[in-house]
Amino acid sequence: MSDGAQFDGAVTRQYEIELLLQAQLDDARLLQELSARLIQHHGASDIYDQFVDAAIALMHSDFGSMQMLRRDDSGDERLELIAERAFIPEAAEFWHWVASGEGSVCGLAMAAGARVVIEDVDAEPAMRGTPDLDMYHLAGMVSMQSTPLRSRTGLPLGMISTHWREPHTPS
Repeated sequence: MSDGAQFDGAVTRQYEIELLLQAQLDDARLLQELSARLIQHHGASDIYDQFVDAAIALMHSDFGSMQMLRRDDSGDERLELIAERAFIPEAAEFWHWVASGEGSVCGLAMAAGARVVIEDVDAEPAMRGTPDLDMYHLAGMVSMQSTPLRSRTGLPLGMISTHWREPHTPS
């Protein structure tokens, strides 16, 4: 094969990769926008379940959840679990309310105000010694990501998260 043909093949492959990545980014943006719109308008819980199912399908994950930013009984602003898939009951109860900065991936993302990806909980320094690490082990969750949901004006509304049973690097 000539050098020119190899170069053309490499350029074509790079273009295909860029198209695939753009499509995945477009899917993630659509899911984030729709989720934020639903949370902002306090949609029905079955719709939240559908979005968690869509997130799991798009991310090829084993678990998923959606949380809404609310005030708890003490008046503190926290994430409240409003939909989940494949969580064991103990995990759903444990993460029903999550504060900013807590050891969970969603607590870390809330504190950072940005998406947080943990490829392997056992290798993540922020997880060491936390009750969240113990719950991740019990629930069978090894890798995870949490993405903040924001209104069109940038106000935080909640979080959408996906989790995997094996170490994973989401696209």
